[in-house]
Amino acid sequence: MASRALLQGTTLATTTFFSADVAAQIIQQSSEQQVLTPVSFAATWDPLRSFKTAAFGTAVVGWYSLSSTYFLSRVFPRTPAGMSLPSAALHAVANQALFAPPLTFSFLYLMADVVYEDPMAFDTAREKFPDVSATAWTVLPASNALVNWGVRAAGPRRFLLNGIGLGWATYLALAVTPESR
Repeated sequence: MASRALLQGTTLATTTFFSADVAAQIIQQSSEQQVLTPVSFAATWDPLRSFKTAAFGTAVVGWYSLSSTYFLSRVFPRTPAGMSLPSAALHAVANQALFAPPLTFSFLYLMADVVYEDPMAFDTAREKFPDVSATAWTVLPASNALVNWGVRAAGPRRFLLNGIGLGWATYLALAVTPESR
């Protein structure tokens, strides 16, 4: 059962990070593109960048998310009636305080190092981390708490949380680009 959950989580993380990078590249292209000289996305898409971003999802996010979810579900269990609002809020804040910072910093560092081959990758990650963390604290705890509290059925709850994850991964892919400095 645990190996199935790991495989599902890793597959989801891989596809999420791949899709998020493709979305980020589309957003970047549309913001840079001149109206007089349209360029197709296929001509400018960097598939290697997308695959490297997906590799982060494969190598790090899948098992890390499964581990954090497992830990938090033991501390803040979900009953058949759902999760109380205080419990959902504490769950979201604990996730953001304990598990998000190492994952966020590792993403910023590894993307700067592996994708953009930045010789100052650690400094780049350290420079971007405060702004990315502030944004995370603004968006993620409230959205995750509201979904965990307000949506009792597992299917729709997973769908909404995965949508939030895709949006967040897209933001991360945009935040780590050298142009975002």
